[in-house]
Amino acid sequence: MNKFLKVSIIIIIVFAIAILSLWLISIFKEKQGQPETTINETSENLPSSQPVQLPGSSQGQEVFHDSSIRVEDLDSKEQVQAAFEKYVDQNTNDFPEYLQDGISTDYPVNDESGKIVDLQTFFSFVGANINPQVKKMINSSFYALYYCPNENGQKAYGIAFDAIYPDSNNLQSQSGEMKGAMKKWEPYILKDLHFILFPDDNISENDLNQASNFRDGEFRYADINISGKSESIDYAVKTDEGNGVNRIYITTSQECLKKSLDYLFDY
Repeated sequence: MNKFLKVSIIIIIVFAIAILSLWLISIFKEKQGQPETTINETSENLPSSQPVQLPGSSQGQEVFHDSSIRVEDLDSKEQVQAAFEKYVDQNTNDFPEYLQDGISTDYPVNDESGKIVDLQTFFSFVGANINPQVKKMINSSFYALYYCPNENGQKAYGIAFDAIYPDSNNLQSQSGEMKGAMKKWEPYILKDLHFILFPDDNISENDLNQASNFRDGEFRYADINISGKSESIDYAVKTDEGNGVNRIYITTSQECLKKSLDYLFDY
C-alpha cells in the first residue's frame, strides 16, 4: 500500500470517529434534557382534566360545567333554541355530582363573555311568557334554569328569578310585594311557563286551560294534570338577608323546590 493511500485511510477513519463522537454527545445531551421538556410540553398541550368550580352546587364541591346553554350570538333565535334543547336533553348520568345532591347547577343562558340573554328575549325564543307585574320586579339579566333528576333519570325542571335592584333595608316589604304579584300570576303560570317547566311533555290545549288552584302548604302549590299524569307546580319567594336578595323559585316538585332553596346560588 503506498503512502498516499495510507494517509487517506487514516483521514477517513479520523473523520468518521469525529462524526460518531459528535452524534453520541448530541444523543446524551438530548436524553439528559428530555424529562423536563416532555413534562412541560405535556402539561401545556393537554386539556385540563380538573373540574371547573361553579357557584351554588353540591355544597361547595367541584362540579363539571356543561356549556350546553351557552350561545355565540345572544340575538340568534336558532342558537338559543338549540342550546335550550341541549339543556333539556342532558343525561343526568353524565353528572354524578348532581345525583349526589339531587339537583343540577344553575344555568343562565349566556355567551362566552358571561353576558346573559335578556329574559324577555329568551322567553320569546322558547315560547314562554311572564306576568307583567312580576316582570317589573325581577332582574331580566339574572335568571337561571335548573332541574332535579330522580332515580329514573327523569327531571323536575325549574326556573329562578332575582329581584331587580334589591334594597337590603326593605327586603321583607319587597318580598310581600313579590308574593302578591305571584298570586296574580298563578292562574297563568302553567300556560306561560309550560315549555320551561314541562319541556319533555306534549301538552294539549285542554291541559293548558285547566284551572290551577294554588294552595298554601310548605310552599304555594297546585296539583295539575299533564298528559294524563298527576303533576304539580310549586313556587316560593326566598329572602336572603345575608346577601340582600329576594328570589322567586318555580319548579314542578316540592322536593326539587326544597333542594333549590338549599343548594342553588351559593354566593
